[in-house]
Amino acid sequence: MQKKVLEHSIKINIPIIETKNLLLRELNPEIYDYLFENFTDYELMNFFGMNNISLILEKENHKKGFTTWSMTFKIWQIIDKTTGKIIGSCGFHYWYIHQLNAEIGYEITDVNYRGKGLMTIETYTQT
Repeated sequence: MQKKVLEHSIKINIPIIETKNLLLRELNPEIYDYLFENFTDYELMNFFGMNNISLILEKENHKKGFTTWSMTFKIWQIIDKTTGKIIGSCGFHYWYIHQLNAEIGYEITDVNYRGKGLMTIETYTQT
Protein backbone atom coordinates (compact mmCIF):
# COMPACT_ATOMS: atom_id res chain seq x y z
CA MET A 1 0.00 0.00 0.00
CA GLN A 2 2.85 2.39 0.79
CA LYS A 3 4.18 1.92 -2.74
CA LYS A 4 0.80 2.94 -4.20
CA VAL A 5 0.74 6.13 -2.11
CA LEU A 6 4.26 7.00 -3.20
CA GLU A 7 3.61 6.24 -6.89
CA HIS A 8 0.51 8.40 -6.90
CA SER A 9 2.40 11.28 -5.27
CA ILE A 10 5.44 11.01 -7.52
CA LYS A 11 3.16 11.02 -10.58
CA ILE A 12 2.07 14.56 -9.75
CA ASN A 13 5.30 15.56 -7.97
CA ILE A 14 3.99 15.92 -4.41
CA PRO A 15 6.71 16.19 -1.75
CA ILE A 16 6.66 13.46 0.90
CA ILE A 17 8.46 13.55 4.25
CA GLU A 18 9.26 10.13 5.66
CA THR A 19 9.53 9.44 9.39
CA LYS A 20 10.09 6.19 11.25
CA ASN A 21 6.40 5.24 11.19
CA LEU A 22 4.68 7.77 8.96
CA LEU A 23 4.61 9.46 5.59
CA LEU A 24 3.69 13.14 5.45
CA ARG A 25 2.31 14.09 2.02
CA GLU A 26 2.29 17.84 1.39
CA LEU A 27 -0.82 19.66 0.24
CA ASN A 28 -0.83 23.33 -0.66
CA PRO A 29 -3.04 25.57 -2.84
CA GLU A 30 -1.17 24.73 -6.05
CA ILE A 31 -1.47 20.98 -5.43
CA TYR A 32 -5.19 21.35 -4.64
CA ASP A 33 -5.70 23.28 -7.91
CA TYR A 34 -3.96 20.54 -9.89
CA LEU A 35 -5.92 17.76 -8.18
CA PHE A 36 -9.33 19.36 -8.70
CA GLU A 37 -8.56 20.21 -12.33
CA ASN A 38 -7.20 16.79 -13.32
CA PHE A 39 -8.69 14.08 -11.08
CA THR A 40 -12.09 12.39 -11.22
CA ASP A 41 -14.28 12.32 -8.13
CA TYR A 42 -13.31 8.70 -7.53
CA GLU A 43 -9.59 9.57 -7.74
CA LEU A 44 -10.07 12.54 -5.42
CA MET A 45 -11.91 10.44 -2.81
CA ASN A 46 -9.11 7.89 -2.96
CA PHE A 47 -6.37 10.52 -2.78
CA PHE A 48 -7.91 12.40 0.16
CA GLY A 49 -9.23 9.29 1.90
CA MET A 50 -12.75 10.69 2.12
CA ASN A 51 -16.29 9.72 1.24
CA ASN A 52 -18.54 11.39 -1.32
CA ILE A 53 -20.16 13.83 1.14
CA SER A 54 -16.78 14.99 2.46
CA LEU A 55 -15.56 15.43 -1.12
CA ILE A 56 -18.55 17.63 -1.94
CA LEU A 57 -17.67 19.88 1.02
CA GLU A 58 -13.99 19.91 0.01
CA LYS A 59 -14.93 20.92 -3.55
CA GLU A 60 -17.11 23.75 -2.23
CA ASN A 61 -14.23 25.02 -0.08
CA HIS A 62 -11.92 24.85 -3.08
CA LYS A 63 -14.35 26.82 -5.27
CA LYS A 64 -14.63 29.52 -2.59
CA GLY A 65 -10.84 29.76 -2.47
CA PHE A 66 -8.69 28.52 0.36
CA THR A 67 -6.39 31.53 0.24
CA THR A 68 -6.65 35.30 0.21
CA TRP A 69 -4.13 38.02 -0.49
CA SER A 70 -2.75 37.71 3.04
CA MET A 71 -3.41 34.13 4.10
CA THR A 72 -2.56 30.69 2.74
CA PHE A 73 -1.97 27.19 4.08
CA LYS A 74 0.35 24.24 3.89
CA ILE A 75 -0.74 20.94 5.33
CA TRP A 76 0.50 17.39 5.24
CA GLN A 77 -1.61 14.28 5.16
CA ILE A 78 -0.48 11.87 7.87
CA ILE A 79 -0.23 8.41 6.32
CA ASP A 80 0.52 5.13 8.09
CA LYS A 81 3.74 3.94 6.50
CA THR A 82 2.89 0.23 6.63
CA THR A 83 -0.72 0.36 5.38
CA GLY A 84 -0.80 3.54 3.28
CA LYS A 85 -3.94 4.64 5.15
CA ILE A 86 -4.53 8.36 5.67
CA ILE A 87 -4.94 8.76 9.43
CA GLY A 88 -4.95 12.56 9.84
CA SER A 89 -3.30 15.82 8.93
CA CYS A 90 -1.00 18.49 10.33
CA GLY A 91 0.34 21.81 9.20
CA PHE A 92 0.01 25.57 8.98
CA HIS A 93 -3.72 26.15 8.73
CA TYR A 94 -3.78 29.95 8.94
CA TRP A 95 -0.56 31.19 7.44
CA TYR A 96 -0.40 34.99 7.18
CA ILE A 97 2.50 35.42 4.81
CA HIS A 98 2.95 39.19 5.19
CA GLN A 99 2.79 39.01 8.98
CA LEU A 100 5.16 36.04 9.23
CA ASN A 101 2.57 34.35 11.43
CA ALA A 102 1.00 30.87 11.26
CA GLU A 103 -1.24 28.61 13.30
CA ILE A 104 -0.02 25.06 13.66
CA GLY A 105 -2.59 22.33 13.99
CA TYR A 106 -2.97 18.59 13.73
CA GLU A 107 -5.63 15.95 13.88
CA ILE A 108 -5.70 12.20 14.02
CA THR A 109 -8.97 11.37 12.29
CA ASP A 110 -8.70 7.59 12.62
CA VAL A 111 -9.54 6.76 16.24
CA ASN A 112 -7.49 3.56 16.03
CA TYR A 113 -4.32 5.69 15.87
CA ARG A 114 -5.11 7.98 18.81
CA GLY A 115 -3.16 7.55 22.03
CA LYS A 116 -0.24 5.90 20.21
CA GLY A 117 2.24 8.74 20.78
CA LEU A 118 2.26 9.90 17.15
CA MET A 119 1.88 13.56 18.10
CA THR A 120 4.30 13.60 21.01
CA ILE A 121 7.55 15.52 20.89
CA GLU A 122 10.63 13.71 22.00
CA THR A 123 13.24 15.82 23.73
CA TYR A 124 16.84 14.87 24.05
CA THR A 125 19.33 16.00 26.61
CA GLN A 126 23.01 16.03 26.01
CA THR A 127 25.08 14.15 28.61
